[in-house]
Amino acid sequence: MCRSVYLLVLVFSIYRIGLSSSSAVTVIAGENITLHCNISPSIEMFWYRHIDQELTMILSATEGILDKDLAANYNQDPDHFQMLFQNHSGHISLSLIIVDVRQSDIGLYYCGARREGTVAFARAVHLQFTDAVKYTSGSVQCWTPLIAVCCSFALMLTLCLSVIYKRGLPSSSCTKCVKDKDMKEADLHYASLRHSATPQTRNVSPANLNVIYDTVAKKVTNNPRV
Repeated sequence: MCRSVYLLVLVFSIYRIGLSSSSAVTVIAGENITLHCNISPSIEMFWYRHIDQELTMILSATEGILDKDLAANYNQDPDHFQMLFQNHSGHISLSLIIVDVRQSDIGLYYCGARREGTVAFARAVHLQFTDAVKYTSGSVQCWTPLIAVCCSFALMLTLCLSVIYKRGLPSSSCTKCVKDKDMKEADLHYASLRHSATPQTRNVSPANLNVIYDTVAKKVTNNPRV
């Protein structure tokens, strides 16, 4: 029960984090755009691009040994990607310039830095065309309440089912009582009396038998004897 609730809450939390983990930057096709790295500068910095489920490094810069400034170390396409080094309080930060933005550049961009053997990434930058902003924002606004309602409904359904399941189980004391007394089921036989409503036929003597009837009569005179 607790595990199911935990998984539902975890899925909903991941969804909410995914919606708010990137900042949108709008651009018009064919223009240049600069993406700034919002992370503390380090001795090694880089930019990654996430497009079509593929994460690819496009820029990398490493701090020099003598001048302690960042220098280009890797560039996937120098004609399309350019590095911009900016000084922030004595530390050099690496920004990305995309020249002549095209459809294949639309996606997520991550700025990262390596320090003391660990790698940290700044908040992702979602590069998108201006025409897609209205559609994307409308879709997010429509889907966010729907996902929240579905997750809440699933959580409530899980809680209700668990309560119903627990109430339907027999108590341990009753189970023990049945085992101790060795109670067994008895077969019950039911009997019922039925009154037949069918009328019985009366035996009537047949009318066509040869029967002879006779009459005995006595004649009485009115004149008595003298």
